[in-house]
Amino acid sequence: MKKRPPVSLATGAGPWMIERNALVIRQIPNGLQILLPMGSAPIPVRHFVADEASVRVTPADCRFHFWQRKVDGRPRALVTVVSTPDAVAKFYDQLSAERGVLQSAAEFLSSRSLDERPLCEPPDEPEHCVTVKSNVILATLSNQEFELDFYDVPASATRRVAQAEAGLQVDPVVRIDLSTLLVPALGEALRQARQNLPTEPS
Repeated sequence: MKKRPPVSLATGAGPWMIERNALVIRQIPNGLQILLPMGSAPIPVRHFVADEASVRVTPADCRFHFWQRKVDGRPRALVTVVSTPDAVAKFYDQLSAERGVLQSAAEFLSSRSLDERPLCEPPDEPEHCVTVKSNVILATLSNQEFELDFYDVPASATRRVAQAEAGLQVDPVVRIDLSTLLVPALGEALRQARQNLPTEPS
């Protein structure tokens, strides 16, 4: 039997360059707050279809674990996305907004008499693992399909904006495809995290 290649997110499209005049830049106590026009964000070319998900939160970061099952149920591949407390707080606020993803998911599951599924950790670390970082997260739901798009704004790109040297570089990282049945449990995990995560001043 031919051996599967290792999971890899090392290739894909280049960065998304946003012109400075398209950014909303605000001064906050600890620096700058930069609002991005995410409605025109490119779709990450790297896709990973996950069967399961879990969330681990510390005061320093939040780690999303997405993994695939083999036919026998054991883990095949794992993608870990490391994100900042502020990005996770903003992501939860996006999910929980009126007519947001959490409300839409609950209405869909109720209309189809479907039971939500819990988050779960892989029982063992699979052979194929990759870790990436993201500080901007978007979510889209359409009936039983749920997509998470992860982006990253490099610290060096933020510095150049602060020094009025350039526009902003945003790296599309990965799109994760999940079942809508996992959305309520993901929302609850992030709700609990949201209460304890330190965030930037508004």
